[in-house]
Amino acid sequence: MKVWIKRICLSAIVVLQFCCTEKTGKVVNGKLSATVLIDRRENDSLFLLAVFDRALAFSSKKTAKPFGYNFEARVSGNANAVTAHLQFGNLFQRHRQHLLVRLVSSERSLINILILENGKFRKVVESEYADAIYINDPLRDVNGNGLMDLVVFWHPPPGCCPEENCTVYVYNPANGDFADAQIFNNASFFPGEKVIRGLEYGHAGEAGLYKYVWNGAKATPVEFVYPYIDHKGMFIKTKIPAHYPTEEDGEVLKRLPAEYEKINSAFLNWFLSADPVTINDKSE
Repeated sequence: MKVWIKRICLSAIVVLQFCCTEKTGKVVNGKLSATVLIDRRENDSLFLLAVFDRALAFSSKKTAKPFGYNFEARVSGNANAVTAHLQFGNLFQRHRQHLLVRLVSSERSLINILILENGKFRKVVESEYADAIYINDPLRDVNGNGLMDLVVFWHPPPGCCPEENCTVYVYNPANGDFADAQIFNNASFFPGEKVIRGLEYGHAGEAGLYKYVWNGAKATPVEFVYPYIDHKGMFIKTKIPAHYPTEEDGEVLKRLPAEYEKINSAFLNWFLSADPVTINDKSE
């Protein structure tokens, strides 16, 4: 069964072919906003893929100019829904066009990027998150080369400690593709310095701060900083990750390097909240 989603915009009728029950869309900030009801006969496990396929079919007919469409899809009789966003245009480079497809449900999130080549879309990024809490996926320059990259922020299932993960896809201007995904924990980006600084996952006093340096599309770790056990207000800097390091593992610092004071304040406060007594207990 087929359904047509219709809306009127500036006397023109935009038709989005989906399936099943029809609802009228509306314009929000110049973008199409619509609700789509999916028939129960759609297999729930394939729901996101079904929405993606139809969104791609719709987008393939609208490549004459840039666009941004938002809609909501749901199984009829079910309160759960998929929130969808489509964005098409020169997202990363002036002479190349890409399509961003973001589908978010209560159980999974799917972020795809496709490049338009010879009138057809080719998928260059597929990023899926199951049993995780999607936050956002801004397009931003992470490595300081002046081009936009894709950064997906997400939370895994709750644990003991701060864990705001981000998956980074660095854009390749040579072919319109992207480098392999790189995942960072509790990261703050400094593209002007070509640096990432952040906080490892772990309890206060155990988790260290880290610094990665960009070399093209690849970020490489260069140092880690940990509290110095039994020496309040002092730290140990190492070249590799360490568990409660001592002076034998790296360089003793009498104060935290100022560059780390620029990271997200929540991550910095967690790092600095280490209780020396608790640290001693854990190191035994």
